[in-house]
Amino acid sequence: WMEVAVDYDGLTASHPDVESDAVYYSSSSYSSDISNYSSSYSSHTYDNSLRDDSDASQPSTELSSISLQDHLLWNERFQALLERPVANQEEALERAELINSFVDDFVNAATPLVKTVVEEEHLPASQRTIQPINIGGIAGGMKFVKNGMFIKLASTDPYGIYGGNRMLAAKSAAHEIKSLQALIDSNIRGLHFPLQIIVDYLGRRLSVSTILPIRGQQTLVYGSSDGGRTIYSGPVEFRELMRQLATRLNLKEHGVMAKFSNSLFHLSTPVDMEGHLGLDGRYYICDSARLMPPEPPSGKPKGSVFCHLIRPEAVAKNSTPLSSDSFTNFGEIDRASHNEETRSAWLSIFSVRVSECARDLDALFRTQIIPNDLHDISSLSNHIYSILHSKGVNIRLLLHVRHSCESPTAKQYLLCEALSRVIKQNLFNTLQNVHADILQVSKLSASIILTHILSQNDQAWISWSKTLNIYFWNLNCESEPLGRFVITPQDVDWNSLLLCALNRANIRLCVSIANLVSKGYAEADDIAEILPKIKFVSTKAAVDRLRRESSSGIPDPTLLDVYESDLKALKARLGDQHPQVAFALENCADICLTLGDYHRSSSFLQDAIIIRRKSGDDIALSDTLAKAAAVAHSFEDFDAACRLIEESHSIVASLIGEGSQKAMSLLHTFAWMLKSKGDYERSESTFRRVIGAAKGRKFDGIADTLVEYA
Repeated sequence: WMEVAVDYDGLTASHPDVESDAVYYSSSSYSSDISNYSSSYSSHTYDNSLRDDSDASQPSTELSSISLQDHLLWNERFQALLERPVANQEEALERAELINSFVDDFVNAATPLVKTVVEEEHLPASQRTIQPINIGGIAGGMKFVKNGMFIKLASTDPYGIYGGNRMLAAKSAAHEIKSLQALIDSNIRGLHFPLQIIVDYLGRRLSVSTILPIRGQQTLVYGSSDGGRTIYSGPVEFRELMRQLATRLNLKEHGVMAKFSNSLFHLSTPVDMEGHLGLDGRYYICDSARLMPPEPPSGKPKGSVFCHLIRPEAVAKNSTPLSSDSFTNFGEIDRASHNEETRSAWLSIFSVRVSECARDLDALFRTQIIPNDLHDISSLSNHIYSILHSKGVNIRLLLHVRHSCESPTAKQYLLCEALSRVIKQNLFNTLQNVHADILQVSKLSASIILTHILSQNDQAWISWSKTLNIYFWNLNCESEPLGRFVITPQDVDWNSLLLCALNRANIRLCVSIANLVSKGYAEADDIAEILPKIKFVSTKAAVDRLRRESSSGIPDPTLLDVYESDLKALKARLGDQHPQVAFALENCADICLTLGDYHRSSSFLQDAIIIRRKSGDDIALSDTLAKAAAVAHSFEDFDAACRLIEESHSIVASLIGEGSQKAMSLLHTFAWMLKSKGDYERSESTFRRVIGAAKGRKFDGIADTLVEYA
């Protein structure tokens, strides 16, 4: 797994560590004084010395003249949301919704970059829109940094960890998303991690992540970055955070032996998950893909212990905590007991959880028919997967769930779902080996696979059946052998399979499905495009739960003491003018606003504005000004409110345009505040400006604007 660790002095490329597959920006003149981060944050640019001539076969571009602030912008905003204070359920709901909105923004910004990287893969580096960077070695293929995002090819196996099986390598990358989801859900105050997404596009799996203010070995305080040779157990404060995390996730503290020093350490998480004290004073977790314990590896492909993991829901429901390092060479201390506990948990999934899923699906399909519409198929698929995941059952057990089902409709649909995943993987494997003219070849490949379904091709059926047995049936459940999974073409609803395959592979057509079925084959011209498939963290479940439970709870006044204590410690560590201090000041302001102390809230925000002006982060300044305007309006200081919101709008309009959603929303707020002030003439003309800016554009607040204008 790749990390980008941001450096603040002269940057040179370091070679990747083969054990951990980690590449860092390293510095030849490192100073451990974290306070240096303050001045570096706003002014430093990357040095022009990243070329590693030992890897001259990899074309690269140096990271030059790129503001460090630009690279850290996504991370700063994400961490600020994680730190957002929550005094009651309404604020918890608001925080969850803001995180979801931010993740959507990240996905929307990252997706076109990934598409460009893949579609231009065959071009010489000099002709690409986004050129690869050289940060040492070839681990994991080419890497890219663009708009503060680190992009890396995740479906490669350069060191043979998975026996060259690129599907297992891609699966391991996806576990990072599951782990990050578990970290968000655990909500451990003071524990931070990158935002990351996985994008599948035209046979490639790429990871896109925020860039963290860490320096590899130099900021490492917990875990190991060299395959367990050297291990850190962290300061007391960080160890306590790890214990809290382990308790929330039902993970077991276990002993691990450092290979170099032969010293015993006790860790609550996998030894190769790293904890860093970032240069911004936060504790970060990286390389969390192996956070959950593995399934028993006996009889499985090489490297399965790193990618066939028990789901977090099953671990949380287990009667005993489980060690993340079970069945690995890291877990040598008390190996027998750790492995037996994890094996017992895995068997309970087969004996209990699979049957529970089957009962739920039988109940669902008593009234549910298999849809004949692509949108409805997608909704049904997501619903079924949510049922499996809520029980802690992996998708690999889909056929075992089907085996336990009694409903013929459920059995029929689950078979289509399993086959569609095999078909999607076949297309993925085919496109992995295509480099030139990938867009046109992808349409041709998709049309061939769809033709196999439409014509019920015998050779394709034999191949699919074989793959079903390998990846969805023979899973080493260590119970009574079920024999070979045998089905015939007559067992399949081919029209439903066609819909499932289109949904799973994200294939969009130029013609109707009925047209394809009537002619019995597909052509490249029938394919409009293959869309990216994206996996990302979400707080949707939390949002849904909080909306159901939402009530106007009384805020806890002691929460302000906690956040003021954090603010004081942050100032002592980073200095009064550090951008991170501004976030802490805004958190205190939010608590004061909740408590009804408007004047104190305004005081905190004014201090934050001073820092924002010095940092040069104009978007953050705009957000803080808008908050201060809202607070000023609350205690009827309309002059200050209008002045602050007008400046906030001016900043956004100059950066992203008068017609942007954010600019129009701020302009509407400005007009409304002018109305509150009694300046009706300026208010009327400003509302008219919003209406003019919204003409021909989508603006969610246009109805409110028209009402206010009238």
